[in-house]
Amino acid sequence: MYALAEIPAVVVMSQSLIEHVRWRVSGGASPTTVNNDLIWLGVIFKAVRAAKGIPLDLGVIEDTRVICRQHKLIARPKQRERRPTPTELWKLSRYFWRKHYRDRRNKIPMLDIMWFQIYYTGTE
Repeated sequence: MYALAEIPAVVVMSQSLIEHVRWRVSGGASPTTVNNDLIWLGVIFKAVRAAKGIPLDLGVIEDTRVICRQHKLIARPKQRERRPTPTELWKLSRYFWRKHYRDRRNKIPMLDIMWFQIYYTGTE
């Protein structure tokens, strides 16, 4: 269990979050993964604050992110250049096709979206 889990959210401070981030990075989590952790903590804080009226300090998350960025403990994801292989495309196509025909409630045409994204070049 994370030490951070023992601290009530209403009293959590940036120092505790920074310690948690350092612990995650020392355990092998990438700066991008840890950044994602902080993003999700922020989402949870906002949701709990809005839905339950619990006075969570949203600034604590942002302050933590500022310090962690300065110390390069968190980072944005790197741009990816890899494209799926023909085998991966075939597997994805098969998966999305089967999923669409098994559950007619599924209204999102993922197979069409995937192939559109593969062929779309972004040029006008």
